[in-house]
Amino acid sequence: MAKTIAIELEVNGVKESVKTIGELETAIEQLTEELKSTDIGSEKFQKLTSELNTARSELKKFEKDFEGLEP
Repeated sequence: MAKTIAIELEVNGVKESVKTIGELETAIEQLTEELKSTDIGSEKFQKLTSELNTARSELKKFEKDFEGLEP
């Protein structure tokens, strides 16, 4: 039975529900670009860092799960 998973992230100040690995990778790219133009140590910087860490962690979980599927 298929299971639907959605990850909630805030990208560019907008909450997004990420449902595919492609969307997750795009969100990581967007968060990284936004972080580059944010003042280090600011509240926004801390929030973006947290969102980026969450997104990267989720992507690593999926990649690890896929390792077991390789022939």
